[in-house]
Amino acid sequence: MLAISEFKQLNQRLPEPNQMNQENDETTLRNLSINHLTELTPKDHVINENHFSSLLKTFVYSAKGAFAPICSAMGGFVGQQVLTSITGKFTPIQQWLYLDAYELIKEISFEKEYNAIKSISPDRYQSLRLCIGDSLVQCLAR
Repeated sequence: MLAISEFKQLNQRLPEPNQMNQENDETTLRNLSINHLTELTPKDHVINENHFSSLLKTFVYSAKGAFAPICSAMGGFVGQQVLTSITGKFTPIQQWLYLDAYELIKEISFEKEYNAIKSISPDRYQSLRLCIGDSLVQCLAR
């Protein structure tokens, strides 16, 4: 998250999965991520380069998307924490919250899916298509 925040500050946009910018955006995001990883991880921790590359490519393809279930879970959590802070009745949580849905996307070929998405006119499911691909959106529609 630190790398994507820094990327957005530098470029005034999120990473683009199109052919013109993908290599440049992926390289920039990789360098920022590695800088933050070396600062934050212990010295003896070994990073699996193949897994890191596939996660980074997935992140570049889905950075402009929105996955509604995670958005609603985060909205509920943040709303509850705001009410907790305002009322002062309970102590707000002072920990990290980690949510993911990696098992949904680990088998998706984003290059094929993104090429299919480019040919579809934008509709209300466009941000979901960027996250899980058109084939899963079509399965959910049926």
